[in-house]
Amino acid sequence: MATAAEPVGLPPGPVAPLGRAGGRRASRLLGAKRPPAALLALGLAVALAAALPALYLLVVVVGESAVAADAVLTARSLGLVARTLGLAAAVSATAVAIAVPLAWLTVRSDLPGRRARPPLATLPRVIPS
Repeated sequence: MATAAEPVGLPPGPVAPLGRAGGRRASRLLGAKRPPAALLALGLAVALAAALPALYLLVVVVGESAVAADAVLTARSLGLVARTLGLAAAVSATAVAIAVPLAWLTVRSDLPGRRARPPLATLPRVIPS
């Protein structure tokens, strides 16, 4: 008779233990070995050094939030943000409009020059503008 561990229609087989062995194997696969303390301390020091400018900016802005808001929320800066977002949207739409047909031609068509299209498509990225 089948039990919950043995579904109906399947031959009985070995059941993996749920104890330490399964957990040890999973932790080994995920790289649970700890790095040396010196390497960990060095990594934390580098991360803190990299974060210092952002932390300083946060402290300055929080201390004078009204002045920071006045500087950021000017008509000029909001116009710059709007133009930047518009440019990003236009570039993304243009890239999709060019890339999708080019990808379809490369994969689905049998037009001449099939092998030359991928290198030619990457030229705009490697030639400085």
